[in-house]
Amino acid sequence: MGIPRIYAAPEILMNGAIGPGVDTWAFAILAHCLLTGDEAVFGWAWLPKEEEILEEIASALGSSKEEKQIDKWVSRGRLLRHEYDGWKFLLKGMLKLDPMERMPMNLARDVLSGWKYNGFSSSSQIIHL
Repeated sequence: MGIPRIYAAPEILMNGAIGPGVDTWAFAILAHCLLTGDEAVFGWAWLPKEEEILEEIASALGSSKEEKQIDKWVSRGRLLRHEYDGWKFLLKGMLKLDPMERMPMNLARDVLSGWKYNGFSSSSQIIHL
């Protein structure tokens, strides 16, 4: 069984390496698609070669551009203010180029559980973008 390349982590595209970071990356991409309605975070569907996909990932997540790009992705959804900050935190942690630096899934689960169990307060404001 394989991973569709729109969910494939950079290490899979580079050398076929599999590890826990691959699942973290795929979850972040899938969750982002569900949140925003976008097909994928990166334009992978129309990029024919793995090298082109890797170039797009490196360009978007390079250290100087990471914060701006993640803000752009998060802003595509309709989020409550506290969700916006939480989702930005998740994306920033889960979409690291180096799999050893990615947020572990158990931490992502804890962040998501906090949203589930804390609910929405009456003072929450929806961000309309």
